[in-house]
Amino acid sequence: MHSLLLLRGDQLFLEAYWAPYTKDSIQRMYSSTKSFVSIGVGLAQEDGLIDLDKPISSYFSEKISDDTDPEVLALTVR
Repeated sequence: MHSLLLLRGDQLFLEAYWAPYTKDSIQRMYSSTKSFVSIGVGLAQEDGLIDLDKPISSYFSEKISDDTDPEVLALTVR
């Protein structure tokens, strides 16, 4: 582990770095982002904020245009 940041709401209350890493070091995430996204999706589903079978485009209607591919419009989270 290179660093640890803990937030509660929008308040950062712990920020730590292990040598030789610093706040300005590049932190490589590789594929760990998928794990964080899947946790967020699971929590959103549990709270009733999203439906895994509803088209993703319904959550981003402001991004849809007349030339949006029909297959993109049909994508769901599941």
